[in-house]
Amino acid sequence: MKQTINDKTIEELEKIFLDLGFKKFRAKQVFRQIHVNKINDFSKMTDLSKKMREDLDKYFYFPKIKVVKEFKSNLDKTKKYLFELDDKNIIEAVFMEYNNRNTICISSQVGCRMGCKFCASTKKWP
Repeated sequence: MKQTINDKTIEELEKIFLDLGFKKFRAKQVFRQIHVNKINDFSKMTDLSKKMREDLDKYFYFPKIKVVKEFKSNLDKTKKYLFELDDKNIIEAVFMEYNNRNTICISSQVGCRMGCKFCASTKKWP
C-alpha cells in the first residue's frame, strides 16, 4: 500500500529508505526536493535515477486536495470553497474581501467545531 511521503521527517525517510533497500543519503535528497525545491512529482526529481523515481512512485504518493464546490455570496465578494481530501473528508476555506483588507479562514480540521455562522464544516456534503 502506498503511503504519503511529504509528511515524513528526514529521520523517518532514512529508516523507510533503508528498509526499502535505498541508500540513506537518498532520503535527504528526496526531502530537499520536496521541502526546499517544492517538487511534488517524482518524475521531476532529476537528481535521482529513472529507476529510483519509478520505485518511489510505487511506494509513495503526494496527497491531493480537490475543490468540490465553490459558493459565491449574493451580498458581497465572499467566496467559500469545499475541498475534498484523499480520504474523502471535506475541509473548507472562506475568502472574505473587505474595503481595506482580505481575510482567509481555513478550516484544516475535518468537522471543525468553532461554530462560525458562515461555515459548513460540520455538514456532510455529497
